[in-house]
Amino acid sequence: MSQFSLNTFLRKSPYSLIQSYFKSKKFLDGYDWGHELDIDSLTSAILADDCTEAVLCDFENIHNMANEYGINSIIESSCKPELKMHIVDQLTGTRGYHEQSMLIFLKYPQVFQLGSELAYVDSIRSSSWKTCFTGRYVYIDTEEKSAKLSKAISEYYQSQGRGKHCVVDWFIRESTKEYCFFAYPENYAKEDLAYENGNKLTSRIRKPVMEILFVYNYGNAMLQIYSKGNRADKVLQEIFCREVLDLDGIPDENTIVYDLSKLKDTNFRFITKPEDKIESVILKSLEIHLPEKKVVVSANPSIVDERLVFDMMHQVAQGLKYDLKCIDIKKAKITVKFRRTVAARSKTVTFTVTSPNGCSLSDIPHHNTIKEYLHEWGFVSNLIAKEDAA
Repeated sequence: MSQFSLNTFLRKSPYSLIQSYFKSKKFLDGYDWGHELDIDSLTSAILADDCTEAVLCDFENIHNMANEYGINSIIESSCKPELKMHIVDQLTGTRGYHEQSMLIFLKYPQVFQLGSELAYVDSIRSSSWKTCFTGRYVYIDTEEKSAKLSKAISEYYQSQGRGKHCVVDWFIRESTKEYCFFAYPENYAKEDLAYENGNKLTSRIRKPVMEILFVYNYGNAMLQIYSKGNRADKVLQEIFCREVLDLDGIPDENTIVYDLSKLKDTNFRFITKPEDKIESVILKSLEIHLPEKKVVVSANPSIVDERLVFDMMHQVAQGLKYDLKCIDIKKAKITVKFRRTVAARSKTVTFTVTSPNGCSLSDIPHHNTIKEYLHEWGFVSNLIAKEDAA
């Protein structure tokens, strides 16, 4: 990345876009723009105006993104395919990266900002990230989870007398299978000396923010955290695993979870032993999570059509054109019916299992029998194999 210079920036940027920038910001209202760029005159006007800091900040940001990598990051950040195509069309015929960067800054400020954040993420040295293996390969409801993450981070830092406010932005990078969360908790107030009204030196109180980056890869289940000068990496990992991945904390080889993926197998059956006197096991409903939505399929099947909910799940996947591998089964509702015996009446138990760590069964005899079957049906496992544990 080349060093920013105001004169060089003005030379490389189209004069029409420079004028559009100042018009949109309502800066230099009295300046005589003429027909051609007068670098010396414009530079002097900028440096003599109250808008100097704002202009230099914007122009340096535009300059930093005025390269192949920066423009590609901006295009990647335009989430909607139609918007991405529109931006690419807008850039066709432009004469260089400075024109492209300035054009996007003016017409698509939110896209420009997100592209800048992604470029910043990629610029951080690999050794600066704190990494842990979560063992969870899941799609995330970003709106819900970002709100929970914001609240938890704020509560943690409030115990230290800061963090009253915490904004969390997010972005999904499809190309790398990553969820990026940008958290900005409020830091301690600081007093700075600054010049105001020309040459008057005064003190100014401000509340800066901390910047915490979370990058979760749903392809390899790795979580990376970056926070400059922050020594709370373990705590932040705990918070993310708990609030976003629905774990009890950072997992290890002793962490037990429920995995309902076996239910996607067309050959799966609820096999039981005669001595347990179970008459039937019927799947009543499933909550399935797709990359962009949540779907609940439920029915009241009998023994004759006990595969009904399974078939409904496959029909939903086919109808929405998703491969079963893209489906995450979040919750299952199951009914187990025990036969009547000489010593006891028939008994029906309806319960739910929620991935990764929820089960409504209690600690009583019939329920304990079913718990043993959860292991045998393959719904219970160690989240992390011992050889993978940190």
